[in-house]
Amino acid sequence: EYTAFGLFTRFGGEITAGLTLVSAATIWILGEFVFGWATPFFISLLTGFGVYIVAALIERHFSGPAQGFQTA
Repeated sequence: EYTAFGLFTRFGGEITAGLTLVSAATIWILGEFVFGWATPFFISLLTGFGVYIVAALIERHFSGPAQGFQTA
């Protein structure tokens, strides 16, 4: 039930993890093979982190007050 970034918290769930992986992988593939960016992996990491935070906040909002920054 834990995501890679949130190993020690319950911040984010399965939907957040999936969106994070898909968005980061998509950005890396586009940056590497389509746009030829100099640092596609770094940009994909930043994208993944941003998507993780936003998606986890949205997921927490819709799942109710029981979710949040609870330590394991």
